[in-house]
Amino acid sequence: MRPIPDLKIEETPVKALIPYANNAKIHTRKQVDQIAASISEFGNCDPIAVWHNENGEPEIVEGHGRVLALKQLGIETAPVISLDHLSDEQRRAYTHVHNQTTLSSGFDYETLTEDMDNLNADWESFGFDEYLYKGASVDAIEDLMTEDFATNATKGNGDTFSFSLVFPIDVKDSVEAYVKAIGRDELSARIIKEAEEWE
Repeated sequence: MRPIPDLKIEETPVKALIPYANNAKIHTRKQVDQIAASISEFGNCDPIAVWHNENGEPEIVEGHGRVLALKQLGIETAPVISLDHLSDEQRRAYTHVHNQTTLSSGFDYETLTEDMDNLNADWESFGFDEYLYKGASVDAIEDLMTEDFATNATKGNGDTFSFSLVFPIDVKDSVEAYVKAIGRDELSARIIKEAEEWE
């Protein structure tokens, strides 16, 4: 195991932080707005990780979304940690590994929503929209398992179509809780909205 580095936090001008050219993580305007809302509410609590290139410039290893949010908010400096103990290849790989590991698990739905009910926060502005539909009466999981939804074909008079979605088994509980909470109609509406914005 690699020795634990001695990480020191330093304040660095945001404009000096250079994005990694091959960062594959997509940061939508909506997500950056959510990060900015978090920073506005709680402060910038997460240092940006950088690696200094051959020119001595701090290239971002992880924290690209936070840097975009800081720029959006007009904040001129950010807490930064240097990962210069990594080689060039290692810091590039770590960018992708860090991005992936943040996506590798979900929430315990009941635990999260119970705590949300007892906390005074603008959850929607932080991206928790789907957990605000706990009272949905539609049994969306049952609907998703019907043959109508599982086929990929135009229906009726050609005004609608349906298709199936496949998810990793390790996120089964999170996906089921999410769909059951918001219902099939709301789920369809969100997919349509995201698709239209993506275009």
